[in-house]
Amino acid sequence: MPNTRSGSRKHSVASPAIPREITQSAHTIRIPPTACSQSIKSDVPRHTSCYFLIITVLSNLSTKPHPSAFPEDIPSPVALGRLGRFRRRAGVLLAEAVVACGILTMVMVGASHAMLNARRISAASRVLTGARAVVQRDIDTALTVTFSQSSQPAILAITPSGGQVYDDDGGFDNTIQIAVQDNGTMVVAAGVLTRTVTAVANSDGADIRQITFRLDYTYQGRAESISMTTMRSIDD
Repeated sequence: MPNTRSGSRKHSVASPAIPREITQSAHTIRIPPTACSQSIKSDVPRHTSCYFLIITVLSNLSTKPHPSAFPEDIPSPVALGRLGRFRRRAGVLLAEAVVACGILTMVMVGASHAMLNARRISAASRVLTGARAVVQRDIDTALTVTFSQSSQPAILAITPSGGQVYDDDGGFDNTIQIAVQDNGTMVVAAGVLTRTVTAVANSDGADIRQITFRLDYTYQGRAESISMTTMRSIDD
């Protein structure tokens, strides 16, 4: 067999695509242009070329200084002094806290006083509504009860000009319960109901009577009075 001349032949090994920059945390590693733009020609296998690239990257990474090592990143004594003065001033003085507490107390006292006044006014309004209801029901009774020659109800009986005490709740104590609470066991307000019935003169001689109901009561230390007047004639 003819002798075959053997010799080493140079072969081209195409390197894998490698980016020009690799960024890891605060380091930016630049790959040499010869390793990025040209093919690696070598007589060694492919994995040896890869080892060479890794060693190059690691050498760049180890020689890159950290940004915190630069002198300009270290605060100067002047800056530290200003920071100290700012920290001393950044706070709440005792006088400011006392003034704030005083203002808050005044606002709370004013709000509480306003709420108590509103509650008293609301309670007085409820009692007044109850007193009107008592007088209104007696007026309605006087207008709707049967009134004839043979039947004259007691609510329409003639009274003295000064009126008479009228007890319409059946308690026989000459007082009228206006407002109660706790299922009627506690009387909040009570008063005296006065009935006044007078005859009205007319040219026809008809039996016409004027009826007035007045309820006097005291609530929250104040004397109150409410009255209503109506007229009624005989039915026949």
